[in-house]
Amino acid sequence: MPFRSVHRRCASAAAVVVCALGAGCGSDAARPAYHTSPSPTFAAEHTPAVFVTAVPVSSDSVITITPSTYDPTSPCFSVAVTTTVASLNAVPADCLGAWGSFTHSSIPGQALIAGSPVSTLVHVQQGIPIAEATADATAYYRFVTARLWAYSKNITNLVKQIDTPGEAALDGAYAEMSQKFGGITLLPQCMYPRSFRVTRVDATVQAYFQSEGAAHPSDVAIVDNYPVCPGIVFGYQDGSAKTLFGNATAESDVQTGTIVHTDSPFGNMFITDGYGVCGEPALKSVCGF
Repeated sequence: MPFRSVHRRCASAAAVVVCALGAGCGSDAARPAYHTSPSPTFAAEHTPAVFVTAVPVSSDSVITITPSTYDPTSPCFSVAVTTTVASLNAVPADCLGAWGSFTHSSIPGQALIAGSPVSTLVHVQQGIPIAEATADATAYYRFVTARLWAYSKNITNLVKQIDTPGEAALDGAYAEMSQKFGGITLLPQCMYPRSFRVTRVDATVQAYFQSEGAAHPSDVAIVDNYPVCPGIVFGYQDGSAKTLFGNATAESDVQTGTIVHTDSPFGNMFITDGYGVCGEPALKSVCGF
């Protein structure tokens, strides 16, 4: 599926944000004991001859997560609903500062994630501690929601902050599309994964991602399932449109990674260091085919 995972933080907070939220950036929140550096080296992507949809394993546990738009370390954690420029006095100063470098006319609240079509029921491979799986799944859910929201609002510099370094080519393509076509006019819900599974990966899978360019692939992976999707509609300034980044068949992706305290206002996210599509023979052990 198109798009994937983030880093960098601004300097100190500005007390006032006017109209387009164009002021300074917020002060650092206390960082949790997660990886913060170096940035992961992203694995290349191959397109398999046959796409495969992964299925849960009968021995999996099933957990229900309670995702939030912002993690508890974010200065925006207390913002409940989307706040427009006219009501910015209701937003904490540190939150305004965190959003200050991103040109946009509103600040999303915790309610943003409630509109995500991704299931909060998560399958977990046997043997993975539930607390670990819950943290990984929650951070991944936040990443998916925040990333697609940034795309839908055409906030190019935010997209760059919450996407993996390995997505540089995609970021460039997105920026070009946004400028050339005048921005996104439709981002359908089928761009969201419908379900996902937290699993361990073996040495074979790690070696595969290393062969594709990942320096230190994690032993934890998210396997997510995407439906058929026509793609994102980019609008031209003359009123015409073009649809891009769709997929003609359902597919499942494998993403190894870890939780990182990102430099976006959203906070902790599951950042991928290896990515592949189910159908690759090397990923059979995690895709279940």
